[in-house]
Amino acid sequence: MTDRVLVVGGGTREQHLAWKLAQSANVKQVLVAPGNANTANRGKINNSGVLISNPNLLKQFCIDHNIALVVVNQISLLTGGLVDDLTAAGVRCFGPTAKASQLEANKIFAKEFMDQFGIPSARWRSFTDPQEACRFINCVDFPALVVKPCSSSREVCMANDKDEACQAVQLLTQDTWTAHETEMESFFIEERLEGVEFLCLAVSDGKSLYSVPPVEIEKNLNGESQSQVSRAVQAHRAGSKLLASSLMNTQDKILEQVSDAMRQEGMSYAGIIGARIMLTNRGPLVLGLKCSFQTLECQAILPLLEMDLYKMIQAAVEGRIHQCLPESAQDWALIARTCHQYNMAAQHLVAKCVNDILGYGAQVLFFMPYITCGKADEDVAKSLVDGLATACSKAGSTLLEREIVHVADLYPEGSRTLSGCSIGIVEREHKLPRLNKMKEGDVVIGLPDTGLHCNSSSLIGNILHKCSADYGSSLPVYNGEKSWGDLLVSPSPIYSQMLLSCIQSGHVRAFAAVTEKGLLGTIHHLLPDYLGVIVDALFWTIPAVFSWLYQEGALSELEMVNNFNCGIGAVLIAQKSAAQELVSQLHKQEEAWVIGALIQHQTGQTRVRVTHLLEALRVNSFPITRKIGTRLKLLTDFTRQPRSCARLSLVLSNKSTVEELRRSAGAGIPTRVIDHTLCQCHSEFEATICNVLKEFSIDLICLAGFVRNLSNPFLDKWKGKILTLCPLISPSLEPKQCQESGVRVNGCTVRYMLVGTTPGPVILQETFKAEEDIDQSVAEQMEEAKSRAITKSICLVASGLVQLGEDGCISWNYLE
Repeated sequence: MTDRVLVVGGGTREQHLAWKLAQSANVKQVLVAPGNANTANRGKINNSGVLISNPNLLKQFCIDHNIALVVVNQISLLTGGLVDDLTAAGVRCFGPTAKASQLEANKIFAKEFMDQFGIPSARWRSFTDPQEACRFINCVDFPALVVKPCSSSREVCMANDKDEACQAVQLLTQDTWTAHETEMESFFIEERLEGVEFLCLAVSDGKSLYSVPPVEIEKNLNGESQSQVSRAVQAHRAGSKLLASSLMNTQDKILEQVSDAMRQEGMSYAGIIGARIMLTNRGPLVLGLKCSFQTLECQAILPLLEMDLYKMIQAAVEGRIHQCLPESAQDWALIARTCHQYNMAAQHLVAKCVNDILGYGAQVLFFMPYITCGKADEDVAKSLVDGLATACSKAGSTLLEREIVHVADLYPEGSRTLSGCSIGIVEREHKLPRLNKMKEGDVVIGLPDTGLHCNSSSLIGNILHKCSADYGSSLPVYNGEKSWGDLLVSPSPIYSQMLLSCIQSGHVRAFAAVTEKGLLGTIHHLLPDYLGVIVDALFWTIPAVFSWLYQEGALSELEMVNNFNCGIGAVLIAQKSAAQELVSQLHKQEEAWVIGALIQHQTGQTRVRVTHLLEALRVNSFPITRKIGTRLKLLTDFTRQPRSCARLSLVLSNKSTVEELRRSAGAGIPTRVIDHTLCQCHSEFEATICNVLKEFSIDLICLAGFVRNLSNPFLDKWKGKILTLCPLISPSLEPKQCQESGVRVNGCTVRYMLVGTTPGPVILQETFKAEEDIDQSVAEQMEEAKSRAITKSICLVASGLVQLGEDGCISWNYLE
């Protein structure tokens, strides 16, 4: 479903807002009233002639044209109460109320507000009498002063000395007296601060905030902010004078204080809350408050905003801005800090930098890190430095001198910033990508990655929350050996030493590590306009964790390839004739697969297509699948035979939607659902399972896709009575790996499940030949093998032929 949005205003800022809103897939049309020449007939963006000064006409316009949201950003309309009027009429608006907008429109109101709630700002005093103001100027010990009128639209004088300040007062009051004759407008004197100035903004829903990247404000020779389009590049991500994350901490602290104060004063709204902050020798001080996007903000901040602006505004209007988790390195760093994986974080930083260098075909030479923190922590610093050294060694890069800067005033305790850059060198003829040499038929080679190196940590967090888990929870597909946090912060593979000779061979057209853009976006980024790609997901092994995310998150195939790497850590585009040679060379150090080929791109077609993804996810999800299908029927038929030594007494699941529950009930087999989300803790969940098992006098448990982790006490209690199925016949090779490495036999293994992470002893292995000329797919053959394996194993254990000894070894009791 797509929506129509109305942006009220006609300036450059409204033009930028409309441009950013139109990028959303959820927006059908952006109307700008009255708009300007740059918003007329620009794709999704069109001007509207509705009279914005009349709230009643504007309200009826919104109803008649199905306007889902109105964005009001013009300060004169905000102070005039347009948002109040439209909201009262039932129109959804994004923007401050008339009272709240005074924080930006009335500077004295803003200064009194900051003083009232202890928000740090420059020392000041307001006046209406110029003589009194001059006496104040001559008495104070400020090294320099600023003379400011009350109105935000009037000019500000930056005085270098007291005489200049007094002259500014006389000029200001003379102009004011001429304009108003009988009434003197208030103005105020403020100390002139020195330091680096930043603009900090957040989107508010009245309760919570979503901070956007801060930008540094450069000044021209007259002390004025550079806000022209040609100067917009000078307002950039904080980083040249202060690292971004340290400023983000300061920004969050101050804006939270402002938001809390506004809520106490009854000025909450869905809109922008901002502040101009200067970093001084007295700490960060607020120069002024903002409640709307101005031209400078729109030019500098909106292009840096990674999240869908419309989704963010919707969340603010609906009071759920806290759900808009930042899908960026900020999230990743937070998880790393929560899991105390500083060594891994350092390695990941180096990996990202050197892999980016390799994307240009360059040999990495040096890596230069920069660490900023508040309170010194020797253990953390050592962990970071060790991680940097380890990764640089893997990359063949020299680690340059490490600089650690302590900024206690700007960093909360426990916070730190790690940044760095790589320097490399490349011969001109080896530089990548070689777009002009790419042609139809060139192949895509994929390299494996078992980690979740993506930009969708918030998506994963939502799935974990749905499953009553968190980043500290054990992964169901790794037998409790890893947590989600461990997997999320595991460093990206470093490809520089492995791939440099391949790249310099001249056969490689492009290279990229798959990270934030997902598999689809990474490949798309490598292609010229006239070429597309078809990738077959059955050509590589997708780690089971992606199958789990696909199933538990109810994700679409497109969401999987847009958000995750799906087991591909990096891609090479190479000549078809050299593909086998390159793959053979890579196999000496790492697995590699030819996963797709370049095709001629036709207008209107998808540039990158991934085929058979659903089948691949199912094939590689055996350890976690709930769909036992024919296996359940085979078990039922087997246990109902007159001579069977076992009886299928119960089918138990933690989810009521599992298809096997319906099938079991239809076959007359008792079923139970123990919903883990209704239990207060994991131990209560397992205690409930034990009670149900005792109720049905269960002697043997077969785990057929039960993905919840089982604790060591539970496993110890049921020692020798739990069987688990694994789609492997070799501890080191999965089915497709066996086939690709030349092993012609695939199969599965049934084991006892024991306490600890070591795999239990093998009861039975069922195999099949992976013949290419048979009608059945590998998945179908594997399913049949698993059905045979589980029924045979149950027969062996239930009959007493196989028993687990106290020493953890299997004993065979051969019958006479």
